Amino acid sequence: NEYKSYLSMKNVADVIPILKECFTSPENIKSYNETDLAASRCASVLILLGNVAGECHVLLNKRSETLRRHPGQVCFPGGSREPNDGHVIDTALRECYEEIGLPADMITIETVLPTVKIYENPLYLTPIVGTVADDVLETFKYVKDTKEVADIFTCPLRVFITDRECMVGEEASSMEHGDLLCYRGHNVDPHDGFDIHHFYVTHHGTEFDIWGITGHLCIYTAMIGCQTAPQFDYAIPTKYLVIPEKLRSRIKELTG
Repeated sequence: NEYKSYLSMKNVADVIPILKECFTSPENIKSYNETDLAASRCASVLILLGNVAGECHVLLNKRSETLRRHPGQVCFPGGSREPNDGHVIDTALRECYEEIGLPADMITIETVLPTVKIYENPLYLTPIVGTVADDVLETFKYVKDTKEVADIFTCPLRVFITDRECMVGEEASSMEHGDLLCYRGHNVDPHDGFDIHHFYVTHHGTEFDIWGITGHLCIYTAMIGCQTAPQFDYAIPTKYLVIPEKLRSRIKELTG
């Protein structure tokens, strides 16, 4: 079908070497107390990749509807720094285990993306890229913390650079992938004119809307790991995010 013909299938072995070349080795990560972030509000997320039926997928959570912040939204496993966390990787692995029951010894930390400053809080968010063995994402018996996590699902990484466009609220043409039904929509922020990209993924009959900072990090990871520009126009929403120059330059190389 059109989805499979747009990009050759990527697996984890294709994606990870490029991400490791572009970003920081875990061995070079300093403790919180050794960085400028020691007194700042910090959080980490785990961008967890694994092969499902031979293709690189990313794992995502849907937040509980009862949470005070961002209820019901899709996110990566992750959360805020706690006092016993030595560095950003500790935070990501601890939160992953607490939220979905996946232990650290099943995860290989591959690389660390640059810390992103989110203006609204302000919050310093560090994305950590990890991998698991083939088909673990699909077969692991997750143990959800139901106070925080409503659902867990995966989707192919290349969804986030593939365009099957519709405007939000209109009937969508779609691309099928196994039991997934995926399409991309967008609307425009009325305050600054930036596109807000939404990736709609129906997994086992449930539709998820991936957008916001999670959507942006999925786009970054997909286009850099696959070394392919998105099929849609993409601009960094600089009003809300401060993107480090290293990451900005990589994005510019791919998007022109």
